[in-house]
Amino acid sequence: MEGRHRISEGPSSVKERSKHKRRDIELLAAASVECVTVRQIATLGIIAWGRRPSPAKIEDCAAGLAAEIAAMDPDKKGLFVAKKAGEVVGFARVAQDKSGDPLRWWLLGLTVHPDYRRQGIGTALVDACIGYARERGAAEIHSETHSDNEVSIRFHKSVGFTVDGTCTAPDGDQKVAFRPVLTRRTTGGR
Repeated sequence: MEGRHRISEGPSSVKERSKHKRRDIELLAAASVECVTVRQIATLGIIAWGRRPSPAKIEDCAAGLAAEIAAMDPDKKGLFVAKKAGEVVGFARVAQDKSGDPLRWWLLGLTVHPDYRRQGIGTALVDACIGYARERGAAEIHSETHSDNEVSIRFHKSVGFTVDGTCTAPDGDQKVAFRPVLTRRTTGGR
């Protein structure tokens, strides 16, 4: 059904295909994605930071992402990819807290190509991640962004996250931490 996210699990991967409402956006959830998609995700991750991707940087990022996907436990981590006309236009990961607390999850690496922002893609990715974590028992989902990333801060607030404080990342970057109310309605569900 249009605008709905349905997740069904296979033996080794989770797959989802749906059309995002009002846009020809395909959402995919997968524990393994094809090599071309991994390169597109890596490229988008570099572009979203305002950098020009060199072939070597793309391959390095793609190799790291491919290793992460190969090691992914679908009960503890999910990757969602938004595609339009076969091209990756956004992605996000959701993962159980590193402490192993099954109730606490994190939204990670939410990225939408600059040319496709403000079209509902980020919201669809967040909804898919929240639904995925909720199906695995999450009681809360946290997120964080760089303290100088006003666009991301506004977006997080617009989809129901609340500021939980600030922190310093291990690399020294200043971050704004978020926590949503998990009763937020998603377009997903069983």
